[in-house]
Amino acid sequence: MASKTWSKKSRCPPATGSPNWQEGDIAFLKPSNAFRAEDRRALIDRTPEYPKGYIPVQATSHPVIILARLSRASTHALITTVSAYGSGPENHYRAPWKQRQHRGKARADFRSFAGSELPTATSPPLRLRPGQAMRKPRASWVYVPNAWVVPLTVLGRFSGVEGGDVVGMTPESLGELRTHMAERCGAWSDCQARLLAAEKSCSSGPSAAVLAVAPAANPAAAPLSPSPPVKPRWREKDKKPWEVDWRRGIVGGMLRGMIQDCRRDANFALSSGHQASEVRGVDGSGGAFSLVGGRRARVQSDLILDGDR
Repeated sequence: MASKTWSKKSRCPPATGSPNWQEGDIAFLKPSNAFRAEDRRALIDRTPEYPKGYIPVQATSHPVIILARLSRASTHALITTVSAYGSGPENHYRAPWKQRQHRGKARADFRSFAGSELPTATSPPLRLRPGQAMRKPRASWVYVPNAWVVPLTVLGRFSGVEGGDVVGMTPESLGELRTHMAERCGAWSDCQARLLAAEKSCSSGPSAAVLAVAPAANPAAAPLSPSPPVKPRWREKDKKPWEVDWRRGIVGGMLRGMIQDCRRDANFALSSGHQASEVRGVDGSGGAFSLVGGRRARVQSDLILDGDR
């Protein structure tokens, strides 16, 4: 029993020496050489599933936003990075979409913290809790397609910020960002599945974790809790060739009854020694047949099923 308990703890160790991260908090993704060996293998090393690694090495050593953590006991979190993209006073705080190496990225895929240049006029700035400020207030951008699920052991405190030991986003900004990422981040669904899988593997039972994210202030924010399956409502033209049409089921039942009656009559005629001149019926394929002198001969049928038109 002790070995099993130790094995479970070693697979899902608690994050010691770190805050109890909440959604919206801004943490620091440690440099890859500071990862534990098992975390480095899972996140950085190349695998058949991720030939370049699950997380690019360049994404480490950056502040990250805790987008989702399913419960206070969760060992993993869904994160996205915050970066200055090399912007500073030397280049007049040039926004990433104006830099040559990032011009291939769509403006609509960026979000800016208050004080940094906005990608579009309709994109509101991301805001921190009252009295807090980013370390680089004029150069703090989020690239929406970047999202990963990581163990809390690779996260540390984001130091050098104003307004508290841990800075974080307002609920409104967190909701807006999550909604934006649900629309524009290709990895969003995969990240939700990974987060739920990590929660399931590290929980001892249904009561050990709450598989639902607290609703954001923005009611349009995409939920992270699993949704019940929805049974599709098929239209007639959506049916697959191998799906049985309900009308064919009714007609088929009528045909089977006719076939049984015809076969019973034919067997009676043959067993009684009478050579029936002709016994007619309909086979299972919709074609007519006749028994002449006890021998079966197919004849052309004029029966057309409604579904075959």
